[in-house]
Amino acid sequence: MAETLHLDVETISAADLRQTGVFRYVDDPTTDVIVACYAFGPQGPVGVWLPGQPCPPDVRTHIENDGKIAAWNAQFERLVCGGILSPRHGWPQVPKENWVCTMAQASYWGLPLSLDMAAAAMKGPPKDKDGHALMLRMSRPRKVNTDGTFEWWHEDDPARYQRLQDYCVQDVEAERSIAYRLPALPPQEVAVYQSDQAINDRGVWLDVNLVLTMERYAVNAKQALDLEMTQVTGGTVKTCNQVAKILGFVRQTYLGVNSLDKSSVTKALADSHLTGNARRAVELRKLAAKSSTAKLASMLRCVGTDSRVRGMLQYYGAFRTGRHAGRLIQPQNMPRGEIKNVEKAITWMLDGVAPEMIEMTFGPILTVVSSCLRGCLAAPEGRELAVVDFSQIEARVLAWEAGQQDILDVFANGEDVYVYDAKQIGSDNRALGKVCRLGLGYGMGKAKFVETAVTYGLSLTEDFAGEVVSGWRKSNPYITGFWYDCQDAAMKAIRKRKIYRVGKVSYAMMGGNLICKLPSGRYLVYREAQVETDEEGRGRITYLGINQYSRKWERQDTWGGKLVENITQAIARDLMVEAMLRLDHAGHEVLLTVHDELIVELPEKTSGGLPDIEKTIKINPGWAADLPTDCDGWVGRRYRK
Repeated sequence: MAETLHLDVETISAADLRQTGVFRYVDDPTTDVIVACYAFGPQGPVGVWLPGQPCPPDVRTHIENDGKIAAWNAQFERLVCGGILSPRHGWPQVPKENWVCTMAQASYWGLPLSLDMAAAAMKGPPKDKDGHALMLRMSRPRKVNTDGTFEWWHEDDPARYQRLQDYCVQDVEAERSIAYRLPALPPQEVAVYQSDQAINDRGVWLDVNLVLTMERYAVNAKQALDLEMTQVTGGTVKTCNQVAKILGFVRQTYLGVNSLDKSSVTKALADSHLTGNARRAVELRKLAAKSSTAKLASMLRCVGTDSRVRGMLQYYGAFRTGRHAGRLIQPQNMPRGEIKNVEKAITWMLDGVAPEMIEMTFGPILTVVSSCLRGCLAAPEGRELAVVDFSQIEARVLAWEAGQQDILDVFANGEDVYVYDAKQIGSDNRALGKVCRLGLGYGMGKAKFVETAVTYGLSLTEDFAGEVVSGWRKSNPYITGFWYDCQDAAMKAIRKRKIYRVGKVSYAMMGGNLICKLPSGRYLVYREAQVETDEEGRGRITYLGINQYSRKWERQDTWGGKLVENITQAIARDLMVEAMLRLDHAGHEVLLTVHDELIVELPEKTSGGLPDIEKTIKINPGWAADLPTDCDGWVGRRYRK
């Protein structure tokens, strides 16, 4: 069997890759390849190709013989090869299935998505940080001439050009060192990765006209808010984005706030002591803090010439659970919306209805625009979207993996689990039951529960919250027991180097790493896991991972509730991706997965379209045959919540 070819390329462009995404970047006419480095297998020498040279004969032979090509974030090299190296520089086209992504392999085995961080974690050849800085500089034009043409660093700075080539060589060494020191990506995950790539290639149609229209409304509204902020603060604050100045102004008369983040603003506005101009300043900040204008600008930067946005998903982006992460316009964190009739609001904006009329009917313009953002993702003429949601999937999975049979029975019988939860703690408040089911499954305490309840419109005292937490835990003994069982099994696996099964999962050590084997057969990997002793003499599990706050690769803690949260979300993810693969096999065009939703594009008024999709999604894999899953879907022109 032929050895794998390892490839890394360096490019130049007037486009900003971080803003446009790789699809728009490769399509930009100024984008080109200025160096490509390659090596065969774990030990082969690294070769360098430069523009003007023919494709290296051994590379051509390898590609023409259907050899595999590996790269870190192979989507980039795949698109550059297909869009630039092949048509402009004579390299052969590489079939999509022949690409191997080392970044995908590394993320599956618990390493960061960053090559330099992964290389450091593996203690392999480091990524050249100085070379990285040079690459960023050389990838952009050195000068823009008055006639619109560009001058590039590599054209007249041979020393820097050679340094860039050395940097590219080092990247090949770093990538392949990781590739051969990790197990391969399992076949099922290879299929998921290939499905992910097909989804990213397909893209989602963007209603550019709507985006431009909403942007005009948003910009005008933002200017009006800035003007009012200037007036309210007596000229102290000029714009609603000057957070520190706004906070300083507010604290002159109201000391009950130390931050203007979302939760602090909500809490402050609920306090009757915040009055007058200080209150209005906080209100203006809240209105202006909507992500609308930033999202709209991002959409326009990354949309292709065919009005499709591609590359919005990152395979294994949430590497602790394997879920997809959002990229570019980040569909996973679009606001839920605060207005009811989104379709009517969109129609009014497209028709040019006066802002005053829109505000009178729906509310503040920026709130309206924010609520309508999802509608910018749509189906083109003659097509429609089918959106199907896995109903309460995490709650179902948690009860299933823990063996909480009464909750499974509630789901199986089609009862309302939130009403059931409320009754179990002596309440008839469905909203309280919902917060319990969604918030308490992973060991949340009373203080955090009070904060969480606020986001659902509930104001609770800490004493009452403590009673609710205690009552919920007593009525869900198998779930609460599962936290401690998982923690105990993980600690024993680390200490004794044996396999310990708990419920439907098992823990063991593999090469110094703690692994959790899921019902699907997939592994969750905790790198270099240890049991340490805290200051009170209790054991605690630590492992190396990305700190979600510092974004650094460092040692961090985990515990029973967190382990169970990882398991639950990972199982929900496995159900999702297996449904994606079934839809692929059935010929459906999956466009996105957003949290627990799957979005499919269909020809308009397809006979049996949505029922067929729902039927396909409802098929449980063999490993979850007794899990009572359900889904709910709708069909329409525009994406909505």
